[in-house]
Amino acid sequence: MKKLNAAFAVLAAAAALSSAGMASAQGLTRAEVQAQLAQAQANGTLGALDGEDSGSAYLAENFRSTEPRAEVKAELAQAKADGTLGALDGEDSGSVYLAEHHGELPSDNSAVATASTASR
Repeated sequence: MKKLNAAFAVLAAAAALSSAGMASAQGLTRAEVQAQLAQAQANGTLGALDGEDSGSAYLAENFRSTEPRAEVKAELAQAKADGTLGALDGEDSGSVYLAEHHGELPSDNSAVATASTASR
């Protein structure tokens, strides 16, 4: 497991460094990218989403919804009513839904809600 974590860390660092070219197109210098990498390594956010818990602990502590609860509950009710709840995360990863709808994604985010969300 330690080898796997080390491999992920190396891949993440390589990805961060390889994106330096893209970052320069966004106005960041190589030094700024390296500083951001060092900061992410120091504060623990570099590997926050690829740990054993797939980032759920990090997201639970740092994610704050900007939508009111009532709006989220209304979207959930609509997704349940129109059958799009969980349309993209079933056994087929949404391929049946996409085939029936000619590759068009649902117009809102309700279709990506999972069944576990419905039980909350």
